Amino acid sequence: MGASLSYNPGSWLFAGAVSGGMGRLDTRRDLSADGFDEAATGEQDLSYAHGKLRAGYLIDYGPWYLKPLVDLDATWMSFGDVDEDGGDGAALRIASADQTVLSATPRLEIGGQGEMANGAYVRPYVQLGIAVYADTGFSVDAQFEDTSLGVPSFTTVTDLDTVLADVALGLDVLTEEGLNLRVLYDGQFGETTQSHAGSLRLEWRL
Repeated sequence: MGASLSYNPGSWLFAGAVSGGMGRLDTRRDLSADGFDEAATGEQDLSYAHGKLRAGYLIDYGPWYLKPLVDLDATWMSFGDVDEDGGDGAALRIASADQTVLSATPRLEIGGQGEMANGAYVRPYVQLGIAVYADTGFSVDAQFEDTSLGVPSFTTVTDLDTVLADVALGLDVLTEEGLNLRVLYDGQFGETTQSHAGSLRLEWRL
């Protein structure tokens, strides 16, 4: 679920959005070493809340434009506990955990608009930016299911990149008949991680 609000006085853009969600995952860990070949399974509840603030300014050059943008994001995530089954002694009791991630992403968007021979308008754009995260360290406490309750748990820590190159490509095609096509690609590239996302949207306005 989510909601957004924007204000567009002249060349300026100010916008905000909030969203949240929850779900349940089926988990599976395949364990294999020196003849040991087992799998541990479980279920985990997840929930999140996200807020975004955006500011931008349009610099119009007629058939093309520049738009400096900056996004401020805050994301809260909750990971439920997991009691694994199976694993032949290697199943884990994983404790619940919460995490808040803050980030700032300055971007520059370059785009334009052209008219095709059939009267359709084409609007391509590219965004280039840098995403900077305040804290990307995730820690999880766990212990083996077969361990007595008095035995201390162990902690697994994962550190992700704090700086990522952010790239977005988009293309809108708008026809006189009200048929609109939007193609989007978003990518983030860091020292140790990459993410890629794409979408295709087709709508018909009567």
